[in-house]
Amino acid sequence: MGDVNSVNSALKNFNIVVASANNKAVENVTKEIPVLNSVDQSCLEKYELHYFKDGAELVYDYRGENNESSEKTESLVSVENGQQCWALISAVLGKKENREKFFSALEKYINELFSSIPPVKWEQCKRSFNHVFKKFRHVQKLYRTMELFLKLEENRFKFTRMIAAAGKICLKKFFARYFPDDMKLPSSEFWSQNEHEIHKSSPWMSRYLNDIRNEVFARALQLHQAAIAANKEKFGENLEKFIKYMRKNESLPAEKAKELWHTFFMIVPVVSTTFASLSNMFKDVDDEIIDWLIVDEAGQALPQHFIGALLRSKRAIIVGDPLQIPPVVKIPPFVINDVFKAYGIFKWRQEDSNSSTPRITETDSVQIVADRANKFGAKIGDMWVGCPLRVHKRCTEPMFTVANRIAYKNLMIFDVNKPEGLQTVFKDSFWVDVKGKCVYKHYVREQGKVVKAIVQEFLQRTLTTQNEVKLTEELFIISPFKAVKSSISSILKRMPLYNTNLKKEEWENIVNEIVGTIHSFQGKQANNVIICLGADESNEGAVRWASSEPNILNVALTRAKYRVIVIGDKDLWGKHKYFDTLLEELGEKVIEYTTEKDLVNKIFA
Repeated sequence: MGDVNSVNSALKNFNIVVASANNKAVENVTKEIPVLNSVDQSCLEKYELHYFKDGAELVYDYRGENNESSEKTESLVSVENGQQCWALISAVLGKKENREKFFSALEKYINELFSSIPPVKWEQCKRSFNHVFKKFRHVQKLYRTMELFLKLEENRFKFTRMIAAAGKICLKKFFARYFPDDMKLPSSEFWSQNEHEIHKSSPWMSRYLNDIRNEVFARALQLHQAAIAANKEKFGENLEKFIKYMRKNESLPAEKAKELWHTFFMIVPVVSTTFASLSNMFKDVDDEIIDWLIVDEAGQALPQHFIGALLRSKRAIIVGDPLQIPPVVKIPPFVINDVFKAYGIFKWRQEDSNSSTPRITETDSVQIVADRANKFGAKIGDMWVGCPLRVHKRCTEPMFTVANRIAYKNLMIFDVNKPEGLQTVFKDSFWVDVKGKCVYKHYVREQGKVVKAIVQEFLQRTLTTQNEVKLTEELFIISPFKAVKSSISSILKRMPLYNTNLKKEEWENIVNEIVGTIHSFQGKQANNVIICLGADESNEGAVRWASSEPNILNVALTRAKYRVIVIGDKDLWGKHKYFDTLLEELGEKVIEYTTEKDLVNKIFA
């Protein structure tokens, strides 16, 4: 391969790798970042920010060499309905298929990428950045002064009341001068507010500071692009070598591989991958190549899968919910016990719940382990949760209240604003009471027929009343059981598609996306969710399993933003823990019907 150009060491500490055990969950993050609608467009216009914008739209819309106009092949980001991209800012990498697709696009459009950079003057970009960064540094100094005053207030018992009062007066005058807007200081008055208001507010934040941060970000990207433009020959050489390295799966000496990665990260600073693919992606680099590792859905990841990513990282941010679906462990418990014994870990497996020593189990997730190391947190029941974000911004009722009651001990705070003018397809959330006998494991044919009838009507109403609907954002169909999932997938794929303009193959791909078990929907959301429970009286053990912990129902319900339709035997499921709470919250919204037409009339708006 020859020599590679070295990147200045001062520019090597800012890449971000988003990693997870779940492929789809982690892809969602890096697919959404470049989409124009995901950022404040007024900020882009104000600062004329176009970071490789034209090249980005070519790269992100790439669908394969022989598939440019194909509707079946997904583009590299979530660009729908004519939306645009604002920057070449992130990449979905990880598994070989994803890497091949992205680097094929980059190789095809590499010349357009560099030629699309608008004329920029390095000195002008540098002056603009230094000017706003100086203001930002000034604000940082003001914040340090503010912290000093608040420390004095916190420790005012060590001083006289007069000094404390003087400090407050100075503090108010100080902020009236420099932050004449809505900044909320975490003072004694702040903490005396209603708990819900405290959690929904943003202490230390002001419009002035936010505007400066926005401008620093915009000017930094412009300076970044100007630096790349000024050295585009060297960047181009390295990028071509890096594409070849990634596509041909070659091996390189560690130092060369690192320089190529640094070059790529200078252009595309954020990438995503699963833990399973990360070691192969960074196969020639064993040390700290990752500057910021963000672990998404950490409650689903096992620590042993995460360790390779951690060893390659300088810093790690762990994000997840230990009260959702735990990791899937395929190793028998007796094998794990033997491993624990062999490494002297067995003594820490405390069966006494009153012991101060944490009990280690085979299903402990990355999130649980990270929480134990976090001194900031709260107890939810018997579980220690690090830095819990209590404000909930996804689900409306009844999903929020049910999840809050069964999983979070009513500690969550509701803060969801339903978009103005939003028209929901379903009138409300309901439980459709459908009884029957299982014909295949946990699958009840009568429940499958109800799902089919609802989906048929849903397609008729959405695809004929709107120009274009992304069904994978509108509807999920979820079940606790694989047999129910596979049976429903089969009947939906055979369903006639009258008046929808959907092609059979296109619909089959959609079904694969929107129908699944609860595990496959972790980290996702849709406007509407159908939960098909399955099971009959002969499957009492399966029902007890699904209701043994709140996690399964919690995840299923909280995939829905606005409406949930539960299909199942209410007498069977409603007597079990957690599902009884759901039935109680739904109250009179339990539907019994005589015909499919009767059902449709009761459910649809």
